[in-house]
Amino acid sequence: MKKMFCFAVALMILVSIAVVPAMAEEENVALYKYVYCESDDPGANPSLEGIAFFSADFLTDGDAPEWDGVSQDTPLCWYGGSTTQDTNITITVDLENTYALRKIVLVPTSFLNGMNMPTDFKVLVSKDESDWVTVAEVNGRTGATSENFIYEFEEEEARYIMVSITKMSPVKDDSFYYSGIAELEAYGDLLSTPTAEPTEVPQETPADETTEEPSETPAATKDNTDKEDDKKSDFPVVPVAIAAAAVVVIAVVVVIVKKKKS
Repeated sequence: MKKMFCFAVALMILVSIAVVPAMAEEENVALYKYVYCESDDPGANPSLEGIAFFSADFLTDGDAPEWDGVSQDTPLCWYGGSTTQDTNITITVDLENTYALRKIVLVPTSFLNGMNMPTDFKVLVSKDESDWVTVAEVNGRTGATSENFIYEFEEEEARYIMVSITKMSPVKDDSFYYSGIAELEAYGDLLSTPTAEPTEVPQETPADETTEEPSETPAATKDNTDKEDDKKSDFPVVPVAIAAAAVVVIAVVVVIVKKKKS
């Protein structure tokens, strides 16, 4: 009996090892979201698009590759420049939906070993691009770095994330002071999705005019797809998996008991 008990416990442990990591994994809600860069500083280039391996799009592509020092086609990072170190450049990510954000991560680029991470900057969030809440602020940062900048905070409802850079890194050439960031990640729970624009109600046709009865269009037919998808998404996959594993354990124990009795 002791052997059967140990076997059952071991099987349950194996099941938990397979299931729990999937439950605990966080989702980066900024992945593949739209990024735009702006500046009211006439001496600034808020994003060096199309130059070597730089683009604002690389901020949310989910990858922060190591640069080999040679390749010219590696999608490395966002990179901006300013004729003066003091500047005003903003990087904004539109998450498309509203989230209860609780963590934002900035990943330094391997290009120049992270020495181009901005010196002074803030991280802000907003629901409407009008009222912004500062969730992190850095001043006087210098030197090489490979450590992620992780900012955890009390939950804030937001659709937009902004990195506001007020001082570039000390990295410079004859034209610009530069700054670079490899990735921006965001973590939180979905709260709402944008509401669809209301459709115009067609005006009533005068009684003396005859019109053909419009045939039913796909947009007018009853669509149960979303309901079916909702049912699928609400299906408790993980609890069912655990329950199934428990059933297997019980079945194995029953078989062993029967064999011993026979």
